[in-house]
Amino acid sequence: MLDFDALHAFYWTAKLGGVGAAARELHVTQPAVSQRLRLLQTRLGKTLCGRAGNGIALTEDGDKVYRACAPAFEALASLETAIEGKEQDIQGRLRVVALSEFSKAYLLPRIREFRRKHAKVRFHLEYRLPFEMMASLVRHEVDFAFTIEVSTHPQIEAVPVYVEELVCLGPGPARRLSWEDLGRLPWLSCRSEDHAWFEFEALLQKHGIRLPAPAIEVAEQESLMNLAASGAGYVLAPLHSMKLRKVSGLVRHWLPFPPLRQTIYACRLKTVPLGPAGREFWEFIAKSRQKPKV
Repeated sequence: MLDFDALHAFYWTAKLGGVGAAARELHVTQPAVSQRLRLLQTRLGKTLCGRAGNGIALTEDGDKVYRACAPAFEALASLETAIEGKEQDIQGRLRVVALSEFSKAYLLPRIREFRRKHAKVRFHLEYRLPFEMMASLVRHEVDFAFTIEVSTHPQIEAVPVYVEELVCLGPGPARRLSWEDLGRLPWLSCRSEDHAWFEFEALLQKHGIRLPAPAIEVAEQESLMNLAASGAGYVLAPLHSMKLRKVSGLVRHWLPFPPLRQTIYACRLKTVPLGPAGREFWEFIAKSRQKPKV
């Protein structure tokens, strides 16, 4: 028979992503949690987790054990709440990765709103590129990812939460660009796999215009906007980026076609059960999804 304390320590370590967080949750020392994890792995004869940066990542066997034991511990928590006769006070730690500009315009205000109701839920938010987010999600290093890419991975559930308008930004003075202008201007891009850039390129090709390769590629929006303001080139950027960052000399130029738009998706791993905090946040995000006001 498995040791209950050892399995409980593993559950919280996997759920919170680290031994230290699990120790705080269980009100024991980190060495005590580590000892219980070793006991469980010895009893099962399998390696359940390993180091990943400052936290831990589950192995394939660890993921199976977590998915098997999580419903039991969540049911036990609900039972304790029912016996005590009081409303469950949701708590936990949620690991989130997202695009930086989207976070400032949409996600961070939603997290603040969520924590006004659930103050004991803690968030760990990091900014990453889309392909890095999906890899972290599949490895169960994060709970949620907010990205422009919809993965075809069968284990990932994606919900559209935000639609952002893309505009052309560059040095002043502001003007209406012609189709021919678009083929002559120096362009800047966030990265070589920029989806907005590919869509922009395909649109111009339909009108017989060959879009030049980006003069400069930088994987960070603020640097691109500063470069554009200095006269280095023009960039397609979310409209809210211009509103968030008042860059001197940067203006909006009008394109000869309706604005391009891109969708941001909230993604989670379907095979990993969500705890009370995760379920509540997922439902909250799904209900509060919206298009930007422009």
